[in-house]
Amino acid sequence: MPCNSDYLEPTSRELELKRTAVLYRYALIKLSRPIPEALDTAASSVYGGGDYTAELCALIQALDHQGRERLVYNGHDGRSRELADWWEAHRKADSKRADLAERAQLREQALAKLTDAERRALGL
Repeated sequence: MPCNSDYLEPTSRELELKRTAVLYRYALIKLSRPIPEALDTAASSVYGGGDYTAELCALIQALDHQGRERLVYNGHDGRSRELADWWEAHRKADSKRADLAERAQLREQALAKLTDAERRALGL
């Protein structure tokens, strides 16, 4: 079997981390804000180099409507369209996580109301 370097390919998580870093860097440039050196490195790395999801999310959330329209929903800018896709997917994932957390909390509240006999009857 010949040698190859397939094992060096970035994982899907690493690709997403890089994509997020690139988009965060893009957003900071568009907003004329300084680019941290670590972010610049992460955006340039094949494997990403840090998770900037929370920072990018917070940046977009902090924008007013007009700012968000200019940065995220500028149809004339391909990177902006990519940021819009990222933002929509991120919001959907956040919503799903929030729903799961709410359901888990409701489950715990419901279970707390059960007596020991009711818990045994349910196999808990």
